[in-house]
Amino acid sequence: MMKRPFMTFKSIGMMMTIREKDFRGVDLNLLVTLAVLLRERSVSRAAACLHLGQPAVSGALGRLRELFDDELLVRVPQGMAPTARALALQGQLTPLLEQLQTLLFAEPTFEPACSARAFSLGMSDWVEIWLAPKLLPGCARWRPA
Repeated sequence: MMKRPFMTFKSIGMMMTIREKDFRGVDLNLLVTLAVLLRERSVSRAAACLHLGQPAVSGALGRLRELFDDELLVRVPQGMAPTARALALQGQLTPLLEQLQTLLFAEPTFEPACSARAFSLGMSDWVEIWLAPKLLPGCARWRPA
């Protein structure tokens, strides 16, 4: 007896409605927007901090609500208040954004002793006569063993 698959697809339209849980459809800039929204508790102030228009941040909040399946921020008389889910996310968001910043934008360090790079210096003869005696002893100290 052959087992039937858990879910079968009858059309491409039905396949397109299934929401995959992966990174392909997630804009990581939304996390920056969420962090600022949670800090400012105002769409207008968050928009000013992000140098975006209020409609753009409002749209981003809508996408965040869909992504997290939660209201995240709700209107109250004093402005906007975070939901319990938003407060839980807020504690994780700052370290995550710092890690992403380091991962994406950290400058690699150059260690001359470990480098296998070759460098060529081009100069005229008279500059070589003047510069080489000053430059070569330092290069010998920095080169790999």
